[in-house]
Amino acid sequence: MSGEIVCFTRSSPPRPLEPPCSQGRVVDIAATTNVLWAVDQSGQIHVREGLARDDVTGTHWQALNMTQMSGVLLCKLSCSDRGVWAVDTTGTPWFRTGCYAGKDTVQAWVKVESNNLKFREVSAAGSLVWGVDGRNCVYVRTGVSYSLPVGADWEHVPGLQCLHVRAAQEA
Repeated sequence: MSGEIVCFTRSSPPRPLEPPCSQGRVVDIAATTNVLWAVDQSGQIHVREGLARDDVTGTHWQALNMTQMSGVLLCKLSCSDRGVWAVDTTGTPWFRTGCYAGKDTVQAWVKVESNNLKFREVSAAGSLVWGVDGRNCVYVRTGVSYSLPVGADWEHVPGLQCLHVRAAQEA
């Protein structure tokens, strides 16, 4: 893996994007409409500003204030219209309302109860939130809604195992 970030649309050629930081390598990225998030190896999250339908590369990276997460090292991200899901290096899932770094969004991360499950990654799209643990078992988050975006509980999906999971509102 070269570590490059490349942006493209159906109608435009691939365009390289400068990495968000020179100190740490990007370990994961997540995107939804007009939003691009990246997390580097130090757990610092960067949000790409200035993205638009006619400008998929945006203008600059904004480092997210991670003061609340002191001692927590996030390593996986997933953006949806409801917020951002993340997993830390211990396998604990986290949720943050809103995908935008601006002042109009809640800046707090919420630790999501996982009943001692240790997730490798989570993936969200609307009210669909899936997770996969270190044993490749798949879980779905129940009770996710606009009024309760963090949902209620993790439900095991029997008979299904995978290495990675991606949620999508449309196939």
